Amino acid sequence: MVRMITVVLIVVCAGWIIWRRWGRGHLPTAPVPSGHMPRETLAFEAFMRGNFCLREGQFTEARAAFHQARELDPKLPYVVARLDEVERQQAGGAPNYEPNGFGGPVEDPRFREPPLKISSDAEAGQTVLS
Repeated sequence: MVRMITVVLIVVCAGWIIWRRWGRGHLPTAPVPSGHMPRETLAFEAFMRGNFCLREGQFTEARAAFHQARELDPKLPYVVARLDEVERQQAGGAPNYEPNGFGGPVEDPRFREPPLKISSDAEAGQTVLS
C-alpha cells in the first residue's frame, strides 16, 4: 500500500511539474508592430520575399524586394548577388563562360599571360648535392 501511494505521489508531482512548465509557464507573446521591428528583421523578410519571387519567376517583384532589403540593411550579404541573378535570368539566362554555343563572350588571345620562364641548374643537367 505504501508503494502504491509513493508511485501515485511521484506521478502526480511529475504531472504537476510538466503542467507548470508547459501550460502556464509560458507567457503569451504579443505580435510586434512593424514600426517597432528591427531593420535587420525587415530586411531579412524582404530578402526572403525576393528569393520566393525569383523562384516563381516574378522578376519585377523580386527586384523590388531585393532593393528594399538593400535599403533597409546595406550589410545584408548576398543581396547584390541576388540582384545580379535577377538581371541575368530576366535577360534570358545565357551562360557567361566559354565554350558558349550562343555567340557569347569568347577568350581573346591578346590578353593571355606570357608563358612563365623558369631556369634552374636542373635544366643544364648539373646535379648539386649538399
